[in-house]
Amino acid sequence: MIAAGTSAHEGKRKLLAKIVQRAVLDDAEIDPQMLMFELIEQLEGPHIRCLEDIHRAEREAQASGEMDEVAPRAQKPITRAVSRTVEKYSELLIRRLHSLQLIDGSVTWDGATVITGTTSSGLQVLQELHNVDL
Repeated sequence: MIAAGTSAHEGKRKLLAKIVQRAVLDDAEIDPQMLMFELIEQLEGPHIRCLEDIHRAEREAQASGEMDEVAPRAQKPITRAVSRTVEKYSELLIRRLHSLQLIDGSVTWDGATVITGTTSSGLQVLQELHNVDL
């Protein structure tokens, strides 16, 4: 609840409240919901905006034919749409999303980044934020 109270991102506050509500009401959901809670707690508006932007670039690459359909958990190709989007954001922001395993690719020690898109965890976070309704 502290993380929700200190966040400036309205969707994050609502999602954290929803996660706490689920965990309190259903013992079977405590473990996965607590993991989601810990992950969301580490994100703020710029992280969420960047993650959403990368996801939209992926969809753009798929719509344009630059990226074919990719099987779940399969390696995604490098696309211009995603690369252009990643270049708009700071290395520190990209590095943080990568360290949380929300985006796929690599970030080297010298700041070189090759990001191919969102991970299944990144998509799950975005879906939770899109579906939040209290």
